[in-house]
Amino acid sequence: MPAPDFRDAALGGTGNMQAWIERLANIQHLLRTTRTAEDVFLILGDALRWLFGDGAQIDIVREPQPFKPHPVASEAISESGPRLSPDGSQVVISLLAEEQAFGLVMIRAPRALDAKDVGIASLLASSASQTLARLGWPADPHIFRGLVENANVAIDVVNTEGKLIYANQAAALLYGFSSPAEMLGTYIKSRYSPEEKERVSTRHSPVSHTNQGWIEDATHRNVEGALLPIRLAVFGLPDPRGNLMGYGAIIQNLSEQQRLLISLQDNSRRLQAAAEVARVAVSKPDLDSLLRHVAAVIQRYLTCDIVSLALREGDALVMRAAQGAEGPLDLPPVRLPLDHLSLNTWAVTNAQPVLCNDVTTDPRYQPVPELWQVAAELVVPLR
Repeated sequence: MPAPDFRDAALGGTGNMQAWIERLANIQHLLRTTRTAEDVFLILGDALRWLFGDGAQIDIVREPQPFKPHPVASEAISESGPRLSPDGSQVVISLLAEEQAFGLVMIRAPRALDAKDVGIASLLASSASQTLARLGWPADPHIFRGLVENANVAIDVVNTEGKLIYANQAAALLYGFSSPAEMLGTYIKSRYSPEEKERVSTRHSPVSHTNQGWIEDATHRNVEGALLPIRLAVFGLPDPRGNLMGYGAIIQNLSEQQRLLISLQDNSRRLQAAAEVARVAVSKPDLDSLLRHVAAVIQRYLTCDIVSLALREGDALVMRAAQGAEGPLDLPPVRLPLDHLSLNTWAVTNAQPVLCNDVTTDPRYQPVPELWQVAAELVVPLR
């Protein structure tokens, strides 16, 4: 943003006091609200030239150390407040705020400076210093950009059409890209399944063209199409005139949280099943009735397709109870000889549980004709 030019001769002096005061107030406002340090120095320099006129030499230095040999500058650096030369033709004002020095203002004139003008210059320098302190941390754009780009949380920006125009490295890693550049130009809708697209469109269409944001949990897809549970914090990005130019989003990966939640739910179901089995064991004196109830409890809490219980009787395992998703299975007695290799007999013989996620790849698996086709099986010996 170019700095305004305040060197308007028509407003110099006291000929038009009201306009002069309004101009000074405008300068103060600009110094306090400008968004970059460069503009602060430009506005301050033009304001001082307007204030002191063309005959004065105005120097604003950001690094005051080279001016230390100058006696007036040396005093201004070491002490706060303006410092005048003995003849009053030079003044040095420190740009100091919150115990941090941002530079010096040096004003030289062919004659003694007016005390009123020096006081106003000090006031303007103070306003500039406060703004420089505000912009120094954390509002400096370079600092903010560094924070965003190096953040370990995913951040991206889309335009009003949903086209990605910025992403940090964490966002690229989250979605499986090798760099943020690969993401640019893609559309946010490509991350959603058809069902999610409809839900998001219906839910957020009332605010999709406003600066209003929202927070939601959603399921995206990464670059390989794998499901990615996330939490989105979306916020509108207005331009300087307040018109919506796009949306920013902070994206949190919920995969680990979901894994922990599922683990807790599984543990809870196991504890509930164990508690109910213990209660039934006390209340069911009949063994067959107990086994049928235990099979039903395990199937209900662990959501298995089939749960069967077999007891060792002599040289064989005999299936005594079986439970499916629809209820108990009325099966004829099934005997599994211990000398015939199967997942069941192996688990009993070795006193170890066995998990097979694909029974077609394990030679120990032997199908039981009385049960429908099984794809995976877990066998746990009872001891």
